[in-house]
Amino acid sequence: MRAIIKKHLLVLFFLFILVAVTYANSLRNDFISDDIPAIVNNPIIKKFDYIFSNTFFFARSIPFFIIYKIVDSNPIGFRLFNIFFHLGTVFVIYFLSLITTKNRTVSLFASAIFAVHPLLTESVTWISGGVYSQYSFFLLLSFLFYVLSVEKQIRQDSFRNVSIFFYAASLISFLFSLSSSEKSLILPFILLFYEISFGDLKKRWKKLILYFSIAFMWFMIFLLLRLGERVTLLETAFYQENRFRLRNPFIQVPIVIVSYLQLIAFPAVLTFFHTDIHYTYVKYGVAIFIFILFLISIFYSWRKSKPVFFWLSYFIITLIPTLTPFRLSSFVAERYVYAGTAGICIAFVYFINTISQRRSYVVFIHFFMVIVLGLFLVRTYLRNIDWKDKEHLWLATVKTAPSSTIARQNLADVLARKGDYAGAERELRKAIELNPYYADGYHSLGILYRLTERNDQALRMFQKSLELNPNLWQAHVNISYIYSRQKNYEKALEHLKQAEKLAPESSSVHRNLGITYLNLGQKEKALEEFYKTLELNPNDQTAKDSINKLKLQN
Repeated sequence: MRAIIKKHLLVLFFLFILVAVTYANSLRNDFISDDIPAIVNNPIIKKFDYIFSNTFFFARSIPFFIIYKIVDSNPIGFRLFNIFFHLGTVFVIYFLSLITTKNRTVSLFASAIFAVHPLLTESVTWISGGVYSQYSFFLLLSFLFYVLSVEKQIRQDSFRNVSIFFYAASLISFLFSLSSSEKSLILPFILLFYEISFGDLKKRWKKLILYFSIAFMWFMIFLLLRLGERVTLLETAFYQENRFRLRNPFIQVPIVIVSYLQLIAFPAVLTFFHTDIHYTYVKYGVAIFIFILFLISIFYSWRKSKPVFFWLSYFIITLIPTLTPFRLSSFVAERYVYAGTAGICIAFVYFINTISQRRSYVVFIHFFMVIVLGLFLVRTYLRNIDWKDKEHLWLATVKTAPSSTIARQNLADVLARKGDYAGAERELRKAIELNPYYADGYHSLGILYRLTERNDQALRMFQKSLELNPNLWQAHVNISYIYSRQKNYEKALEHLKQAEKLAPESSSVHRNLGITYLNLGQKEKALEEFYKTLELNPNDQTAKDSINKLKLQN
């Protein structure tokens, strides 16, 4: 291994510089969206128990716990973690493309394009999206180790008698990939297609049995432990309508595949939520035509070009977890195609390189590749700015996805924090208009009314949000605030107790309980709640001051 790395050291250094330059302007970006509840406002991440919070998906929780202990809630440490996996994926893609295409030029340009591709920013720049670059790294590393374990020519050149070592390393990497994301279940099918394309399936099929067995067991674990969580999340957080109605695969698959191909080829319009994918009959007909051409290209390349056949097939395989007819994932999301983008990059560069050699267009094609690299790098640099903070992200997202209720709600929050209450109300009303079942929209509108002293309207909005989502404990807290302002402390206590049942680990709920008990003259219960608050959040100054006052009174 050391000899191979030394042989390609200059190329690896170039790829390192390319990734470093491309993502340098993202390092100081803030926590955004899911990052805030997962890291900033997550009291468990500070505790050792966080490591075991996801027993079968530990590859994310253990590093996050360690990073938090080192840098606290500084986003740079977490984002460097993402960039590290992206760089590792770029390196692995270089070696895999070198092995499958036998062409260093193809490997260099394919991995370089992948390194700077704008479509991948969601999986690199967005901290929570980093799970996709992480599982892809371990997935492709497992693939690489498998290839090194079975290809005799590779072993004779550099690694005599180490087949078992690489096979074991491949299995370990596969486990790390699975413990990052269940989407890694597709690895056995990638290996199967590799053997069909380049290997000897008749002799090596036994080696694949263990991969399929591990994948099957992990799939069962996912069904038992995570599928219910996912369905609950879609019901309570995203308020999906018709969630039990299956998607029509004849509509879904062609549109999704063509959408991803378009985003890979022309990543001009990138967005957090691809909610505005509307197809007329004519557009759908064009999508079907392109999709059929793509399938024909795969079948045609089976005889003409095995590298193209394999990497185009790989692209389809990586999308299978999100192409199911069940409404458990977004229709289109840029992070879903992180791993698959590598397949298109390699197949495209290999095809172009083959044409250029036949027609002596080598210089022209290389110049074209350099131009593509430059354009993609600039586009990624600009896209990183969209991820700078909440304001940049949600302004950019509403422009590109105007029908996204989540984007409009988050933009409303940004506008309200800037004092633009009229603008915030406009965005929230639009969100509710787009989705009348969007409980978070009613809840946010209630907060806005509360901030602008329209308490009767606020109370109606909070009650409406609880009708739609009884688990929205924050609505109970806000209702208790209104009742407290009205000095109706019994009603306030009633709602705070409901909030405590739903969110027993929330320090703010216990703090408010303490304050309410004080208002009711129940000092012992108040003291108990303030101590509980400090257990959950040792930095809560209100709880500290209240405890000191109560002690002085005693």
